[in-house]
Amino acid sequence: MSRLKRIFNAKKAGHAGTLDPLATGILPIAFGEATKTVPFVQDGEKAYRFTVRWGTETDTDDADGRIAAQSDLRPAAAEILALLPGFIGTIPQLPPSYSAIKINGERAYDLARDGEAPVLSPRPVTIHALDLLSSEPDEAVFEARCGKGTYVRAIARDLGRSLGCYGHVSALRRTRVGPFYETDAVLLPDLDDEGARTRALCRIEAGLMEVRASWSILAPRPGSGVASRCCCVAKTRPLMAPPMPPVAASSSPLAQSRMGS
Repeated sequence: MSRLKRIFNAKKAGHAGTLDPLATGILPIAFGEATKTVPFVQDGEKAYRFTVRWGTETDTDDADGRIAAQSDLRPAAAEILALLPGFIGTIPQLPPSYSAIKINGERAYDLARDGEAPVLSPRPVTIHALDLLSSEPDEAVFEARCGKGTYVRAIARDLGRSLGCYGHVSALRRTRVGPFYETDAVLLPDLDDEGARTRALCRIEAGLMEVRASWSILAPRPGSGVASRCCCVAKTRPLMAPPMPPVAASSSPLAQSRMGS
């Protein structure tokens, strides 16, 4: 955010949802008056591609945490597939201890880092689709489409517990936020170069016309300057798998409807 504010000489900027430290993927950012659209984007559906490592549960529910439980069991693909329907729809989900949820004014992750055990309650979340993309003995790759407030780390934790083998997220990539897809994103290093920045912004502004036509929110107006401009940048690390199309063939109930329609 600080880098982009300097690049665009923007006095005000906002983003539509933080990413976990190990996560990659897209981050929609708005400048000036366009920051008024951020709540609408945050409420939109999100899509993730993630890898679950079986056999170990951690205190953070991802690879950055300390080992909390272990098992020698490993699930078969058929066992995983049999569980997935129970994770689709509006379900109760217990947030991870390391989360930004506030407890008596303090973030849960601050309490956890201080050695306290945050007392969290299950919250209703909506998962539109959860698909198994590949399965190996020690890990499996999934794709999820979900609503606001859903923790992918909690999905991995609960899958591992239900399978009796434990699990944690070892790789996570956000591929969509609201009307913005991974293919809409501009790599952050490209915005440091003036020529690449100009080309990227032309592509962004052209894409905004489609966003305005297909999504019923007050989207920034193309050509009106940085004060009402938004962009979607990508936090980059090597991909865990080749990029997926916006909608892939799937057996999930909502897989045949276009995301966000």
